[in-house]
Amino acid sequence: MGLEDLTGSPRWQRIARGISGEITRVLSTNPWLAVLRGGGPQEGGFALSGDLLADGGRVLISLCLTAEDTGEVVWSARRDFSDDDVFSMIDETAAETVAGLAQAWTGAHVRSLRLRAHRRLPGTLGGFEHWLLGVEAFLRFDLAGVRLALDHATKAVAADPEYTAAWSLVTTAHHALLCAEKTRDLRQPHRAALLQAARRCAALDPEDPIAMMQGALLAVLEGSPGAAMEILDRTVALQPNNPDVLARSLIWGGFCAPLGGRAKDLRDRLLSLVPGEVPFHRHALGFAAYHSSDYMQAFRILEPFPFPLGNALFMISAAVRTGEPGHLASALATFRAVAPPDLTVTELLEAHGTVDPLRAAILEDATVAGLLL
Repeated sequence: MGLEDLTGSPRWQRIARGISGEITRVLSTNPWLAVLRGGGPQEGGFALSGDLLADGGRVLISLCLTAEDTGEVVWSARRDFSDDDVFSMIDETAAETVAGLAQAWTGAHVRSLRLRAHRRLPGTLGGFEHWLLGVEAFLRFDLAGVRLALDHATKAVAADPEYTAAWSLVTTAHHALLCAEKTRDLRQPHRAALLQAARRCAALDPEDPIAMMQGALLAVLEGSPGAAMEILDRTVALQPNNPDVLARSLIWGGFCAPLGGRAKDLRDRLLSLVPGEVPFHRHALGFAAYHSSDYMQAFRILEPFPFPLGNALFMISAAVRTGEPGHLASALATFRAVAPPDLTVTELLEAHGTVDPLRAAILEDATVAGLLL
């Protein structure tokens, strides 16, 4: 899915990317439909493309679904609407795209197996913009970016108090700051804030995969990693072709407990949908490598992503297990450059709800590395 902005302004370029992402997410709710992001043409696949032009409070979007093998146009449409109607357009576009695919595959209109997204779309363009800006800031993977992400996410939920994705970003930002502020006095308030935001997110729609992920985080922080894994498994079962769901399952599941063979399955499914170039997806692949005992690969992937700091623990553990002194020295230098000086490994593990046997293994590796336990 690619939507090109013809307006030429950074604002509408960002919104065009956001709309593309939202349509992709809605399409990903169909368990029979694999939605690929990037990676070039696919044999037997279809491409959804279009452009956006905004002027004077009106938005014109042209969309086209084509068969990549033949170039045949399966479905096309033009939408002219006010910027307040962006989100109803997203849902309608996803529905018509799925119907077009069903027609292309069967030769007749059939009632698709479309699973509607169990989430409420954002109610305001302003809230959506703040969420987009917050996500962009968070994906810088540094402390300043996370603080900026929290600011935008807070503004997004102020604009739309029932915006699930924005509450999820509030939770995620507080969780990152829980370990990153310079002193314990500054870190501690983030725990209460993230619990409150996670509960709010999970309560908005218990069947929304975004909300379910925060429910899994709540279970972890409340000492129920088994319940968290059950929620993550159910989320993947609901949306097996959603790359973000697969990536989050690798990351959150990877913090909870050893994933074993599940890590390889999630990794293979994720790589079949995305090329692994998006930073969020790529650092999820680092967790997959770690839990598949490919520590050299885990270290190489996670080294550029020491923040949030939970990643750094796995980077150091992977470095220890490679047996390469240079890797360990590099990992420690990276960790100390971003971590508060009084932050202990135990505090980090508690913040992520890590339990035995994974907890014991990481503590053992941290002892070898000479970190403050």
